[in-house]
Amino acid sequence: MTFSVQSQLLRFDEVNSETNPVAVLRLEPPELEERGTPKFCEGYDDLDYLTFSVLLLSSQHRVALVRHKNSPKPGTEVCVIPDELNILERLMETINLLGLSNKDFSWIHPQHEKEVRDKLNILVR
Repeated sequence: MTFSVQSQLLRFDEVNSETNPVAVLRLEPPELEERGTPKFCEGYDDLDYLTFSVLLLSSQHRVALVRHKNSPKPGTEVCVIPDELNILERLMETINLLGLSNKDFSWIHPQHEKEVRDKLNILVR
């Protein structure tokens, strides 16, 4: 009997509701695991195969860290639930949990970028 590769993997959006990317980290999953994230799992979505890790934040909200295998650009997405009202708070909790700095981000959603980067600059001082 043979199984397809997908039958052994988790369908990301079926096990996780944090699917809305709000930032991209320059760090790859192994580097994030070194910073204390839970181990990354293998999965897939309608775009590609991926690895992901779900972080439980101090507020009891969650964010997902997602890396699509064949993405043309390096980095790991930070994803929240699609109707998240406090994206800035989720990003700041993620930053605090992982010890991130401005240089760790390659992209932050334009709606929140200035505020996140300003807060990170204050933290460095």
